[in-house]
Amino acid sequence: MVEAVALKVVVVMMMMMMMMETGKTVAVLVAAGGKVYMACRSVERAVAAADDIKRQTGVDDNHLVVMQLDLSSLSSVRSFASSFKTSTRLYF
Repeated sequence: MVEAVALKVVVVMMMMMMMMETGKTVAVLVAAGGKVYMACRSVERAVAAADDIKRQTGVDDNHLVVMQLDLSSLSSVRSFASSFKTSTRLYF
């Protein structure tokens, strides 16, 4: 059960240097039916990456969610955590 839940809710940190590999991982997870939250510093680049992944996999916005998160800003981390807690139902 825990493995199924872990597959359904995954938070992926998008970094510029790892964009290509992360994109492949996200595509595999959403294609398998998972729900992926892309926590990204640059929303514009993340949306472009998410659009490419959606085109490749045919998934909709319910399976791939882009959220802003800048780890260098404590206020951004707090804002992300608050938004994430209210928008998701975690079963861990």
